[in-house]
Amino acid sequence: MPDSMTQILSSGPTGTKVNIAVLGDGFADGADQTTYNNKVNDLLINGLFKHDYYFEDIQAFNVFRVNLISVDSGVGTKTYNNGTLLNTVTRNTALGYYYSGSWSHCWLEGGPNTGTLLANALNTWVPDHNLVLVLLNNPGFGGCGGGGYATLPLGITWDTIAHEFGHGLGGFCDEYCQTDTTYTGGEPGCVDNTINTNRATLKWARFVNPATPLPTGVGKCAGYTQAARPGDWDDNQSVGLFEGGSTFNQGVYRPVINCRMSSNLPAYCPVCYTRFHRASQLSRSIQ
Repeated sequence: MPDSMTQILSSGPTGTKVNIAVLGDGFADGADQTTYNNKVNDLLINGLFKHDYYFEDIQAFNVFRVNLISVDSGVGTKTYNNGTLLNTVTRNTALGYYYSGSWSHCWLEGGPNTGTLLANALNTWVPDHNLVLVLLNNPGFGGCGGGGYATLPLGITWDTIAHEFGHGLGGFCDEYCQTDTTYTGGEPGCVDNTINTNRATLKWARFVNPATPLPTGVGKCAGYTQAARPGDWDDNQSVGLFEGGSTFNQGVYRPVINCRMSSNLPAYCPVCYTRFHRASQLSRSIQ
């Protein structure tokens, strides 16, 4: 069968909505395409858009499923050991991706022609895309997102897509503390990380209760450390200033103890939710 495109969620004209283009790599003709179609439906229509922000704001989105036919079933793989590439297996796929399962290499990576192949497919099938999701035919976990793109293998669940869309659509930084290192850079450009501890100029000051101490948590990947935790405190929705984020243990602060940008499954915190809701209403400016 030839490559094709099917709109699976229609909420309005493309110029007024966030247009999500979904493409698969490593899915051959036949049964692989059925697997791909079912996975897209499970992850997006019956997954992402059945939960919290996405369920609430579903009318802001169009979703276009692009079926690309790969010669080989399954994407290429790369094996790393402490950053050293040990082995590469290349497959003849529509977009030329590789899965590595290595966090330090963003779990996956494109091949030498992936950028061109992906751009050509998008220009052909969904030229008005605002957000791109690429699913790789590999059973692994993980994913990589940013700049309007999210790429994931099949071993993930809808909440991983929600996290990666936080990067791809909201421009959010990670809020987890993967490395035992201290951030020494300038003010992050994302809305959910900061080095600023001044209450008057804090970028998310309007979400902070005046009674909440700032910083609220100090130390490696801190929780609430600077006073007695209030009885009505919510680790996901109560906003303060907690050290650790953007994969660093110290030197940078996040708004809440546990947002979706930290642990995938919790809802977006008020800072991320507000940015995301605004972004969906300004879809034509998001690229």
